[in-house]
Amino acid sequence: MQEIPVVTLSFWPIIFIIAGGQSMFFSFLLLTNKKQLASNNYLAAFLFSFGYMLIFNFCYWTNYIYEFPHFFYTNLPLNYLFGPLLLLYLDSLRPQPKLQKWWWVHFIPVVIYLLFFSPFYFQPAATKLANITGVTPFPKPYFESLSFIKYMGRFKIFGLHLLIYFGWKIHLYFKLIAPKKIKFFSPETAIIRKKWLRILLALYAAFLFSYLSYFLIVNQPFFQLAHDFLICSIMTISIYAIGYLGYKRPLIFSGGLLKKAFLKEKKYATSSLTNTAAQSIEKALLHFIQNEKPYRNNELKMKDLAAQLNTSSHHLSQVINEKFGKSFNQYINELRIKEAQQLLANPTFEKTYIIQIAYRVGFNNKTTFNAAFKKIVGCSPRQYRAQLSATIDSPVKN
Repeated sequence: MQEIPVVTLSFWPIIFIIAGGQSMFFSFLLLTNKKQLASNNYLAAFLFSFGYMLIFNFCYWTNYIYEFPHFFYTNLPLNYLFGPLLLLYLDSLRPQPKLQKWWWVHFIPVVIYLLFFSPFYFQPAATKLANITGVTPFPKPYFESLSFIKYMGRFKIFGLHLLIYFGWKIHLYFKLIAPKKIKFFSPETAIIRKKWLRILLALYAAFLFSYLSYFLIVNQPFFQLAHDFLICSIMTISIYAIGYLGYKRPLIFSGGLLKKAFLKEKKYATSSLTNTAAQSIEKALLHFIQNEKPYRNNELKMKDLAAQLNTSSHHLSQVINEKFGKSFNQYINELRIKEAQQLLANPTFEKTYIIQIAYRVGFNNKTTFNAAFKKIVGCSPRQYRAQLSATIDSPVKN
């Protein structure tokens, strides 16, 4: 017969029961706030489950669990709740959720667990305490003949379950950020959505691996209660952050909260260049490039090109960056390589040495030309010419 331990209170268990109560209160706010989205029901259930786990841990650490025997074994089904709840939450963010119709399937292990332990759960508190302390034997569980059920409480089984669902969440993350899924959003919203999902997954990963690490080290000789507190601290911070990101999701997605954390400040945010002026510079640039081909000058600098366009270097750089998504050097080199490709494909230049073509389009040495050509085209100028030669079956000169 086991003696009933004495209740002992300390600082950290008190902190965690407060955190557990706050987590449950937070879940209540998510459920009752009519302005929040329906998908937050899953997040609320997730937070409530975590809050309950913290309260259970408080009772376990302080031995209060012997004062409230109904808590015994109620933590076990939680192992099969965390994975499905967050998965269904992420699925509900899709324009056309695919897992909602069969949501109940994901909770079958929880129902099986509850039914299996129901003979114990429905006993009076005194009987439960007698079972735990060894005064009376445990009641015979339902489905005892189904031996696999008793293994569901083992770390290897529920740990695998949690990892499978984590992998499923990663797969769903890539679905959510796929181009065909984000095309309905503005560019800013798409960036925020992607980073928000990535942070959410990272926080859940911190929670998951902290949670699993407890079961890996709990039976090791070096394990102390301080390790348990540290693990719970990491889990608590992760879950609180997940709850906050979920609760504030509409405000974050609208750019009204944490915008600097999700969006880089625009490079030319303080520029005086108007859209009309930028379009005018772009039009003048394209016209000048087509007619004058200034890139052929191997000493071309941005200030020289800007002067020829009657604009400033800063404004020209901004136009090239924003309109073409390139730096000045990238843009000029791509123009040079484009003309080099045309010359290499032109029968008139089939006997022209590659270095001569390089000089003609604006490069001042063959090494730089070859490197730029391979980076942009994917092969060397010699290989490019050989491929063209093989196609038209003509002699090649290098």
